[in-house]
Amino acid sequence: MSDIDRLEEAVSECREMIREAHAATKDLRAAVREAKKELSAMAKDEVAAQIQLEVSRQLEELGERTSEAVSAATQKVIAEFDRFGESLLGKETYWQKASGRRAAQRPDTDVVSLDVQPSEANGLHADKTSEHPPLDVVLARLSGVRQTPGAHAPGGCQVLMACA
Repeated sequence: MSDIDRLEEAVSECREMIREAHAATKDLRAAVREAKKELSAMAKDEVAAQIQLEVSRQLEELGERTSEAVSAATQKVIAEFDRFGESLLGKETYWQKASGRRAAQRPDTDVVSLDVQPSEANGLHADKTSEHPPLDVVLARLSGVRQTPGAHAPGGCQVLMACA
């Protein structure tokens, strides 16, 4: 065998090895693509599971805080209504204890006038006799306001003064 024949044989072996290397490279690239797809699918599932856990945890925490805030607000509203009811019953002066905000100013006058006709002020309704006490007495009893003896408003109605 001559040198040329050996070189041609070496060249053909090299070409064969190059073909095998190209085929192996092609197979490796396909395997890498498949591995990337599998990894991506696994990562998506894992990320979705982690996100779901975190969202569930935060929603539960938010639900608890919201429930606490609603309960506190409800209790505050109930307390304010109770206090307002007490002030209507004369047990508490509402404008003196307005919690959580600037207290309202006390009314300028202690006098409350009623728009009642003179005949109604005496408990009579237009020439009718009545067994009921006069209107201002009834209102005074209901509102916790005391009647000032002898004080009369311009319309003939007695003036009522709030108890201080």
